Amino acid sequence: MDVATFLNRFESLPKKIQRQIIDLAENLIRQSSKAEKKQNGFSFDWENSLKNNRTAVDLQHEANEWR
Repeated sequence: MDVATFLNRFESLPKKIQRQIIDLAENLIRQSSKAEKKQNGFSFDWENSLKNNRTAVDLQHEANEWR
């Protein structure tokens, strides 16, 4: 089915069904977006968020104190 045929058939549907189709399409787009993010691998968005310029060694010592 081409886009023009789909749009013609879509416009002839009741508004309630049109809304359901739109909701379904939006949900599929969100799922696709989440899947793409997972495929891109690990994110370093946390980088440079440590406060007080603590080093990895400082964090190791602090973690040992928590145990």
